[in-house]
Order: sequence, then C-alpha cells, then structure tokens
Amino acid sequence: MRGWFLVQGMLWLAGIGLAMAEEPRKLSLNAVGDQEIQVTNGISLARDCLPRSGPRVGIIEAPRHGKLTERPVDIFTSYKADNPRAPCNERRSRGIGAYYKAKSGFKGVDRFRFLLVYYDGTAETYQVEIKVW
Repeated sequence: MRGWFLVQGMLWLAGIGLAMAEEPRKLSLNAVGDQEIQVTNGISLARDCLPRSGPRVGIIEAPRHGKLTERPVDIFTSYKADNPRAPCNERRSRGIGAYYKAKSGFKGVDRFRFLLVYYDGTAETYQVEIKVW
C-alpha cells in the first residue's frame, strides 16, 4: 500500500494526469490457473547503460480476481540502431516487471489498468484483459 501512495505522489508532483488521458496500450493475455505471468516490463537507462531510478507500477484499476505486483527483472533492451543507447542492447539490464496472478480457483476473464511511471515523470498506460483457464 505504501508503494501505491508513493506512485500517487509521484504522479501528482509530475503532473501525469495528461499521460493517463492518452490512449492506453491494450494487452490480451492468457494464464493457466493461479500461475503467475509477466504482463510487461519497463526500463530506464542512461547513455552509459546504467539503470536510472524507476520505473514503477501504479495501479489505476486493480484486478478483481487476482493481484498485480512489480519486481526487479533483468531484460534485454531493443533500442533502434540510431539511438545512443543501442549498445545497451548487447547485455541484460535491470528493469521492473509487472506480474499478474489469479486468485486460487478463479477461471474466467480479469481486467485491470495500470501505469508504468518512468524516472522523468513520463508514463505509459496499460489496459489489460487476461483469460484465466
């Protein structure tokens, strides 16, 4: 809960209300039972490939039949060749992953919305639908 208040404060300070008005990225995923799945990940790297603080997950609308969590994850980036961070693509870097896990025994469709908030205050909005088999 403390993390959510932190994200709310970050959003307020950065004036992220406009980012939430943008068209969200829509994801349709499948999960099996209460098996945890990675929904997405995010990363903020400096030009020297060192991670910057963040990103963080901010829940807009929580899943009704499961839980969304975040945790550090090592990922490969995919910067375009003309990006100064393109050399970072050659190694794993520390980012954040957003993970979903359905409540035990739930079968059906769960929906939720969340933000990935980056170090500079920018954010991406995600609208997710997960079919739990």
